Formats: sequence, structure tokens, C-alpha cells
Amino acid sequence: DMAAYTPIATFEGEATAWARARDQLVLSLDAARRGDIATVRQRDEEINESVEQLVAINNQEAQSLAHKMASNWAVEIVGDVLAVLAAGLVIAILAVRLSRAQERERQLIAENLQRAEDRNRELDAFAGRAAHDLRSPLNPIRGYAELISTDSNAPPDTRRQASLIIRGVQRMARVIDDMLALSRAGHQIGRASCRERV
Repeated sequence: DMAAYTPIATFEGEATAWARARDQLVLSLDAARRGDIATVRQRDEEINESVEQLVAINNQEAQSLAHKMASNWAVEIVGDVLAVLAAGLVIAILAVRLSRAQERERQLIAENLQRAEDRNRELDAFAGRAAHDLRSPLNPIRGYAELISTDSNAPPDTRRQASLIIRGVQRMARVIDDMLALSRAGHQIGRASCRERV
């Protein structure tokens, strides 16, 4: 046991105390062989003092190691807490920026939607004016063509040409109506599409 303990006696003062205990044990064994009980008792007391000194050294070192471990543990906990706080701060900053970006995007979409609705109103007004302006000259043309087509005194070729003019005017009126319907339908589809995005 003594030979096994000697290499692991590495704490400060431990090797000296262990060597003293080992020497006293050897002297005690020699005294016991000689039958010198008084020397054996004296050596045993010195051995006990050395063993108590070894226990004290080991207790002191154990407390020192426990303190170092507790300090390291505290440092690690503080480091972990700081890392968690830093990660939380980064997440909070990203969340705020994302929220602001989304709000700005909503505002831009709302502004674009308003501009599109304004343009569509202008387009509706333009289409209405254009339809009126295009129909205005058609009415007298149709009226005169109908008068000519029903005039029994007009030559047949003139009446036939007047009938062609009436059909052309009717086609032009349908084109104007289709243009207005397409404008309004496109306006309604565009408005619905913009609202879906918002």
C-alpha cells in the first residue's frame, strides 16, 4: 500500500508527511520485533500525527478543488446566460425589423392599391367620355341612313348603301359597348386581385 500511495502524493506537503509516516512505520515495526513497546507507542503517535496531517492536506486540497469547480461552474452558467440573452436580443431585433418591414410592405400595397383605384376611376371616366364622344357622331349618321333606306324615292342602290351604313353604325355601337364592358371588367378584376394581395 505504501509503494502504491507514494506516486500519487502530489499535493503540497503531502509527500513529506507521507515519507515521515512511512519512516515511522518502518521504525515501529523494527521496535515491535525487538519487543520495545515504549518505542512502538511513541512511533505510533508520530504515525497518527503524520496521518492526521495527510488527512488535513487532502481535505484542504479537496475544498480547494471544490471551490475551483464551483467557480468554473458559475463562469459557465454566466456564459450560458449571456449567450441566451444575446440570442434573445438578436431574435427580438430581427422580429422588430421583420414587423417593421411587413408594416411598410402593407403601407406600400395600400398606397399602390389606392393609386390603382384612382387610375381605374380615371379610366372609367375616360371610357365614358370616349363612348359618348364616339356615339355622338353615330346618332345623326344612323338617323340619316335610316331616312335614306326608307325613302321610296331614293334609288335602290342608295337604299342598299344606307342599309350598309346602318349595319356599320350598329357594329361600331357594339364595339363601343364591348370596350366599356371590358374596361369595367378589367377594373373589377384588378381591384379584386389587389385586395387579395393585401
